[in-house]
Parts: sequence; C-alpha cells; structure tokens
Amino acid sequence: MVLVELGSQVFKLRVFLGLSFLSRPSALLLLNPTDPLLLLLLLLLLLLLLFSIIAARRVENQPVSFNQVQ
Repeated sequence: MVLVELGSQVFKLRVFLGLSFLSRPSALLLLNPTDPLLLLLLLLLLLLLLFSIIAARRVENQPVSFNQVQ
C-alpha cells in the first residue's frame, strides 16, 4: 500500500514539473520550434509522460494481498 501511494506521489510530481516547465513562455521562446532535435526531444518527453501514466495506472490497479508467504 505504501508503494502505491509513493508511486502516485512520484507520478504527480513528474506531471507537475513537466507542466510547470511547459507553461513558462520564456523557456519556450528561447527554443527554435523548427529545430529537428527539439522536436525529437519533445517527442521523447511525451513518450516518457505516456509511460509514466501507464506505469502509475498499473501500480494503482494491482491487487493488494496481505497474506502472501515468502
């Protein structure tokens, strides 16, 4: 249960940091929007965000069993 909560908090932090960076106009104005490397970087960031969302949902959907014997 603690891991689920920790994973959720990490996901929320990643989303917050990503959105706060993209919402700063000064950061985006310094970049050339037609630069192919910038477009590749943005694509990679979007893929990272997508995989973070998928991983967070998988962690939240896992059944929790307290009777596991190791």
